[in-house]
Amino acid sequence: MEQTRSFSDFFRRPSQMMQPMQARLVMKKKAPMINPEATKPIPSRAGRRILTAGFLSGLVMLTACDDFTRFRNEQYLCPQNPYGINEMIINSAKVGDTARLLTTDGEISLIITEKSKSTLNLKGPAYFISADRENGTLKVIEKNRFRQLRCEVKIFTM
Repeated sequence: MEQTRSFSDFFRRPSQMMQPMQARLVMKKKAPMINPEATKPIPSRAGRRILTAGFLSGLVMLTACDDFTRFRNEQYLCPQNPYGINEMIINSAKVGDTARLLTTDGEISLIITEKSKSTLNLKGPAYFISADRENGTLKVIEKNRFRQLRCEVKIFTM
């Protein structure tokens, strides 16, 4: 059996000149191109909401770490002043708690009367002290005398 060729057959490649049946057997299906990003599962709306809620709650917990402190100690160090006040130690800065004032004469207990983020007011037997928590300034009233000290603030939290 002889095949007749047309004029356009001379310009075809040999693989294109095969019989239709043979061409079907030789041709293989190509695997579709798979995008690696497309194979990842897309989270549902409920899954996205849970992830978003978890992320936001984690952020809130990290920004509110001041509420989770177990222990806080404030120290006001006042070196070499003519008033005899060396150090003030506050272990718990709640209204009604006591603080210690270390002087050259000994130790004096003070009671915290007012508290805010920036100031503390303390009262003792002969002292009234207003402490600026941000810059460490102590305003001391001893009997009828007003004194202002600049102290170094050390805060330890755990």
